[in-house]
Amino acid sequence: MGTQEITLGHLLETYYRESNDYRDREDKFEPLVRSYLTTDPAWAFQFSDVWLWQDYPDRGTRTDTGVDLVAKDKFTGELTAIQCKFLDPEHTVPKGEIDSFISASPKPEFSTRILGHTDGIGPRAQKTLVAQEKRIFSPKSPWKSKTARSDPPMPS
Repeated sequence: MGTQEITLGHLLETYYRESNDYRDREDKFEPLVRSYLTTDPAWAFQFSDVWLWQDYPDRGTRTDTGVDLVAKDKFTGELTAIQCKFLDPEHTVPKGEIDSFISASPKPEFSTRILGHTDGIGPRAQKTLVAQEKRIFSPKSPWKSKTARSDPPMPS
């Protein structure tokens, strides 16, 4: 019995098909993004820690209001707020899907923001992202290409 190569795209397809609903997809996708950021050489070089929001040590009593993950820069100690969006690959992230992230993440606590997604970004959402004082980095989705790939580290 041989081994079968499983690409990130294949894994995402499986998660999407086997999820009960949107929340179930997000619950699967957030740990996957965390794993990606801690094992991909470029991202693992950048971050010393990546926490799911509920595991973030400085969360206190705050609930999830749009920040799904928090990453700590290995070199500066600065924090990055990360939102994960796992939508149908045929759709784009609409503005309404990122509003809570934009409201929750500009605090002084976070120096950088990342929007991790499995699809494109809609035109109104794109305008909103570009207009932010604190830049929001949005790597291209590996799902559409059906192959896993590494994105370069965030520019400083």
